[in-house]
Amino acid sequence: MPKTIILCHKCSGVLASEGSEDHGLLGCGCISGYVRGFEIPVDRAGAIERQIAAQCKRIETYTRQKLEPEWIRLCQKQITRLEKLA
Repeated sequence: MPKTIILCHKCSGVLASEGSEDHGLLGCGCISGYVRGFEIPVDRAGAIERQIAAQCKRIETYTRQKLEPEWIRLCQKQITRLEKLA
């Protein structure tokens, strides 16, 4: 049976995963981040794909809000790190 991971519906961070292995994914950073029961479990590849998409969406938001370039660079670093996990 493949390992399943439950991601936060807001930030795509890991809320829970089957097993205790270090999966290298981003954790949930939400103050109210907990499993609510409606999240769809995904496999590791699906989790990586969703986390990269979430980082790209953050870059779009940060660019639109004209935030400091460092915020965008941090997202780009996370994308690069996640791509290496794939």
